[in-house]
Amino acid sequence: QLGDGTTADKSIPININGLTSVTAIAAGYAHSVEAWNADELAGGLYGVILGRAFFGESMFAKKNDASKVAFVKFAEFLIKRGFELIDCQVTTRHLMNFGAREVPRAEFLGMLTKALNIIPAC
Repeated sequence: QLGDGTTADKSIPININGLTSVTAIAAGYAHSVEAWNADELAGGLYGVILGRAFFGESMFAKKNDASKVAFVKFAEFLIKRGFELIDCQVTTRHLMNFGAREVPRAEFLGMLTKALNIIPAC
């Protein structure tokens, strides 16, 4: 069961090389990071890990800044485990405050190739 009370088969569908949401979660590709305030889900994010790259898909917040806290703590977790890339998909001033930057396509593909060829550490 997910933090919002739904089950994985009711979550947003993803498809990774033919894997469904349920099998992607079971296979360890899809990850949810949650911020809680006591027993209430305050916010979080989810995405996919391949190699040592995290691809953020979405962030949500029911309380101010909850998704930001979840992102910062998860980024620290990934950095400690030698992750090479956090793909935010969209450049925002907020993410740039955390060190995000746009990279030219050729550089991104090089970073991606490197990250995908390293065995995950988590």
